[in-house]
Amino acid sequence: NDPIHGMLEVHPLCKAVIDTSEFQRLRSLKQCGISHFVYPGAVHTRFEHSLGVSHLALRVVRKLQQITNCEISEVESLCVQLAGLCHDLGHGPFSHSWEYYVYNKTGEKFEHEHMSIEIFDYIIKENQLNDSFHLFGIDEEHQKFIKDLILGKPTEYKNIKPKPYLFEIVANKQNGLDIDKYEYLMRDSYFFGIKIDPDFERYLTGIRIVEDEDKNEHIGYRDKLESHIISIFKERAEMHDKAYKHRVCLRIETMILDALSLIEDDYKITIEENSEMKNYCLWECHKNVKAFLQLTDHIFETILYSNDLSLSKSKEIILRILSRKHYSQIYEETLDSTIAGSKNLYKFLEEIEELLFKEFSVKFRCRLKKLEFGQTGSEDTCDPLKNVWFINKRMEVYTRDRQKLDPALWLPEKTRCTKMYVFSSENLKDDMRSKAVALINLKVKLLI
Repeated sequence: NDPIHGMLEVHPLCKAVIDTSEFQRLRSLKQCGISHFVYPGAVHTRFEHSLGVSHLALRVVRKLQQITNCEISEVESLCVQLAGLCHDLGHGPFSHSWEYYVYNKTGEKFEHEHMSIEIFDYIIKENQLNDSFHLFGIDEEHQKFIKDLILGKPTEYKNIKPKPYLFEIVANKQNGLDIDKYEYLMRDSYFFGIKIDPDFERYLTGIRIVEDEDKNEHIGYRDKLESHIISIFKERAEMHDKAYKHRVCLRIETMILDALSLIEDDYKITIEENSEMKNYCLWECHKNVKAFLQLTDHIFETILYSNDLSLSKSKEIILRILSRKHYSQIYEETLDSTIAGSKNLYKFLEEIEELLFKEFSVKFRCRLKKLEFGQTGSEDTCDPLKNVWFINKRMEVYTRDRQKLDPALWLPEKTRCTKMYVFSSENLKDDMRSKAVALINLKVKLLI
């Protein structure tokens, strides 16, 4: 019985996956990382979110089965449910903060979706579930289909021909409107106590299968849902602004990243590999599924309660978080689009940190807060309605140019905004703060 969706219908094969230690690990990963330090109710986990996405996947498939002539088989339906269930298996501790940590340490882009499909394979193998999958008609090629659904990208298949619109249910790479987004907006807003209304029931009433000009099938919507679709983009941006990227959340996340960076060579994950014991640093655990599965939010408590002297500096930062002695904010500015879109942006931020440290002998951290009204794109004015298909009573299929929208529906002129924050690990005197801000402004002007 779920507080968001009520009673959940769980397929026996989904239950077999849920009842594994690898899936149960999601109970130890908070859905929104460190946000509970700002919003105390935000302690829900990836576990219940994953159940919710699987539930909504089933509801979408059942609706499509009612309104289309294209038969969606029960095997396809089960594959979509499993994709929804397993789409977040690959998340690391502290939500997306882990991706920043790995990138900052290695320069590698860690993508949790790819780790999810590795763990999906691992679950089947380690728990001997292949026979159970075959029992319900899911062979190795269907398992490949499930992994492609998680990635939102179809590949070639030998013996099956999945319907293309099925790839837009769990992870919609066409326009970003998918049930993962609906589920986390519904659940997160509830536990954050932020009043938005991602009305999934209204979404279901207007969902359709449409064909574009090239006869490719997509998830589309009745034209009367235009305002609803726009509201989803706006509500997502609102949650990022008020909740996920709240400036205090950014401060705490920055402190977590610093704490992790201080222990990376001392804290090891030990696993048995080829009859030998092998140690992995935190930043390289994603190279081995077995090692990665040992990573949860409990790292926080491990540092906090450790008496290991090598972890003492990390422990100091953790204690500062708990006693609300956060890094202080000395700078906040909306970046010009030229700077925000620069390929050298992160190098520029590093240069600011180095400049300030050299001047004041205090650690500074630059962080970005990116707000987007839709799919990630390369332009300030990327259209969030691009590739959202609508169909009217005359069965005409179209996409909506946002410039022709009713003004009452409102979208901002710029659908992307990037703010830069600078945090200091120590409180600065007023004259030092003023000097630091002047140096930052000078550096920004030089980049322009």
